[in-house]
Amino acid sequence: MPSKCHLVIANPPYTRAGGPGDEKNTVWNPIFGSLLDKRDAEKMKNALRKALNGTAASLYAGLGSAFVVLADEALDIGGRLAFVLPATMLTGSRWASIRRLLLSKYAVEWVIVSHDLRNRSAKKGLPGRRLVSFSESTRIAEVLIVATRRRSGRPKGICACFVNLLRNPDEPIEALGLTRKLLALRDGLASLEPAGIDIGETTWGNAVSVPQEDLPWDGGPWSLATFVQPGLALIAKSIASGKHDGLRALPVAALGSFADLGPYHMQVKNPKYGLFTVRERPASTATAEWSLRAGIPALWHHKAARNTCLAASADALLERRADRSRADQDRMLAKSGCLHLAADLGMAPQRVAAVMTDSPMLGFSSWISVIPRNPQSGKNEALCLWLNSTFGLLLRVMHGNRPYLGRSRVPHELARTMPVLDVDRLSNGQLTTAAAVYAELKHHALQGFSALAVDPVRREINERLCREVLRINPEMVADITRRLALEPTLHARH
Repeated sequence: MPSKCHLVIANPPYTRAGGPGDEKNTVWNPIFGSLLDKRDAEKMKNALRKALNGTAASLYAGLGSAFVVLADEALDIGGRLAFVLPATMLTGSRWASIRRLLLSKYAVEWVIVSHDLRNRSAKKGLPGRRLVSFSESTRIAEVLIVATRRRSGRPKGICACFVNLLRNPDEPIEALGLTRKLLALRDGLASLEPAGIDIGETTWGNAVSVPQEDLPWDGGPWSLATFVQPGLALIAKSIASGKHDGLRALPVAALGSFADLGPYHMQVKNPKYGLFTVRERPASTATAEWSLRAGIPALWHHKAARNTCLAASADALLERRADRSRADQDRMLAKSGCLHLAADLGMAPQRVAAVMTDSPMLGFSSWISVIPRNPQSGKNEALCLWLNSTFGLLLRVMHGNRPYLGRSRVPHELARTMPVLDVDRLSNGQLTTAAAVYAELKHHALQGFSALAVDPVRREINERLCREVLRINPEMVADITRRLALEPTLHARH
């Protein structure tokens, strides 16, 4: 690479280091998937790790982060970086160091994302694509970042413009017209005052300008690209920080500040590293017959047709592996819980963001077990109601990864920092009420989150959580529900 570049433009490969697959693929690494010899892959992996050592790039974020570092090394002061990257760059914990790099060394000018629901089917000579992306033939959500290299230090008077597109341009002439509109619009944007993007009678989305010094310098998520309506992200941020009018008494804290999480998926069932063998209940097996089978009950899959209510039951059995330490297995089983958070939520078809089981068990793969450090009756129930309410969904979508439009992924790293109801700060009376409300509603079937505004059970969860448990005006959650229900990400089935 040359040095002192004025401009670096890239749509780099996103391939990242992945976990092993099945037994025959335990050494598979998608970054070097085209190499036939494992020894060559090992040499390349070691060379890449050495090259990235001490930089902001991460193998688990993917090669896109390595290309950002490469561009940073080549750019001169005043040089400009223009990258198309996975949308997880905005929120993913593995991308935190890249966000810190951009804030500390660049004026972040544009952060542009699409919320376009449309698909383009594959045709002869033309690959299929999701229009939520900027790349020609990909299905994942993407972000366009434009930033100018500057001298290090906290910037003063520099604003980043977040653009949330309702639709992506179909033709170059549309893209040019949209670009001219955005350039003209940016100069008139007041800080944190969202503005609509209109060209003729067509609404293209919304834009909001935010002082760069107000973005999270600790590597936290850039949440203003989460929703088409920037006002929703501002509401979510104010609720999470305890500054929203009418909700200042609402106790919110990071989940990891008062609860521990169960094990990672690979620690449970991975062929090379896992401690257990997992037996899934076959669909043809009768309940009575399955109940007689030996094994340790566990929660594995999240299926919209089966997980329709707040209460859940085991769908798998764990068998101890004879070649693993029994003490290690017992320590893992001690991380069992009754509350389980959905790790990867498809918001249109799926109905629950968290469930409870009657007895403690391990949740893995689709579920993350949540274990309060100071257990008390009503805490799990209060948190389950919250996570399935409008408040819980709003903060989850703001905080989680969006690998695809319509998906909210919360791996362990993000789950620990996700803002949720701080059940440790609820009174005994509030916890007792939460337990009673949960008991009444736990078997009521919910509709998918795409029906957020019209689902009577969701409405009852919202209203009773507000009125009876949190003792706040239910109208506040009703207004947020109406706005959130319009968001494309709740209706996409990507």
